[in-house]
Amino acid sequence: MHKKSHKPQEDNEQTEISPVEEVETVDPLTELKGQLAAKEIEAAANWDKYLRERADLENYRKRTQREKEELINTATRHLCWRYSRQWIIWSGRLNTWTRKVRTRSLSV
Repeated sequence: MHKKSHKPQEDNEQTEISPVEEVETVDPLTELKGQLAAKEIEAAANWDKYLRERADLENYRKRTQREKEELINTATRHLCWRYSRQWIIWSGRLNTWTRKVRTRSLSV
């Protein structure tokens, strides 16, 4: 028969005490170079964004200028057509009136 002991069982495993973990020391110069590289990448991205926004603004300026010119041309053509029709009508009336006046003056 097997006897049970009332002694608490001891772990056969020994707990290893790990040596103090080495703290990785970063050279300040290396850290600064890394920060500089990150800032250079950010600066390049910002420059690219600036150039794109500048190109968009230039395209917008050109498009609005072109639309303005088209609007002026359309309005000018419309006004010329409208007033040329009026001019034709009035000049016809003027010619008719002038002929009537001449005929009256000749008959008097």
